[in-house]
Amino acid sequence: MVSYRFEICSFLEKVFPDKRPKAWKEGSLSMFHGERVSVQLAYFVDHTGTDLLEEELYIEVKADQKIRTSLYRVGLAPSAFPCDGAHDGDYLTTQPGMFPDILWPIKEGRVRALWGQWRAVWIELEAEEDCPDGPLEIQILVRTEEKGEIYKRKLKVQVLPGKLPSQTLIHTEFFHTDCLADYYGVEVFSDSYWELVENFMRTACERGINMVLTPLFTPPLDTGVGLERTTVQLVEVEKKPEGYEFDFGKLERWIGLAQDCGMQYFEMAHLFSQWGAKYAPRIFAWEEGKRKQIFGWHTLALEPAYMDFLEQFLPKLKKFLEQKGILGQVWFHVSDEPVKKNLESYQKAYACMERLLPGC
Repeated sequence: MVSYRFEICSFLEKVFPDKRPKAWKEGSLSMFHGERVSVQLAYFVDHTGTDLLEEELYIEVKADQKIRTSLYRVGLAPSAFPCDGAHDGDYLTTQPGMFPDILWPIKEGRVRALWGQWRAVWIELEAEEDCPDGPLEIQILVRTEEKGEIYKRKLKVQVLPGKLPSQTLIHTEFFHTDCLADYYGVEVFSDSYWELVENFMRTACERGINMVLTPLFTPPLDTGVGLERTTVQLVEVEKKPEGYEFDFGKLERWIGLAQDCGMQYFEMAHLFSQWGAKYAPRIFAWEEGKRKQIFGWHTLALEPAYMDFLEQFLPKLKKFLEQKGILGQVWFHVSDEPVKKNLESYQKAYACMERLLPGC
């Protein structure tokens, strides 16, 4: 025998598989034109038989034609180390487990009925520009092939007059295109790579992110000493006897693509290694027709060779950004996650950047 339980939950609720989620009491939503709002439909399946449960749920949201609806299955991601031993009480759980995180688009409204655990469907609504003001109603329906309709819930939606003003918050999340290239198995800077970057940038902008991590050189982030990330260096460097030359062509393409997607601000990847600014990032350059690594874990941050490189690079980068008209929307990173014991090396790295990037 199979039975079901359902709860409408706030978009802020985290639906863990082993805990009944908190029910959403409001029963109504409000939104401006062009705004997205979300709720969740949580469900639990009881199955007392000994046979394999192979049932599917069919989720349908009926709404006014001027309200766009999107459905996602809330997937689970493993969290093996959710917090350290020293922590405050503001954790939903400190135990390792499977955490609700990924939104998978639902095809044809179908989700698998999984026995003995709470799961959730993410329901997103967006009022189109010409959607009428005032109260509307949406209806959430769930059915199975065997039983037909097993759940129905109506929610009120108040469409408010006007449109939200443009966002003033500067919002960034580290954007790692080496991960995209690795995951999808594409060559960095190939047509497929640029297509992926555009898709993910666009999605980020649609979700309120308006600043993008820009890999002048491969970001020295979350990389163990001596290990490397896939190279995504945007700036081409040529090392000549008389000094360095820089080609900003890929960076120019990146900036144009980002602006086309809706990005307004740029954060330049860190110029010194994470956890203390001890080393230079990994940088490749052309020398006598061959592409070689010239800096990296073997280069201490304040070595004269790297300081000389920055002396030549940063003024030219600043001039390029001025010519593109975006210098006022650019932030520069020193080193990620320094702690008190790194103060001396961080201060020296910062002083170098401050001197070479006046006014930034």
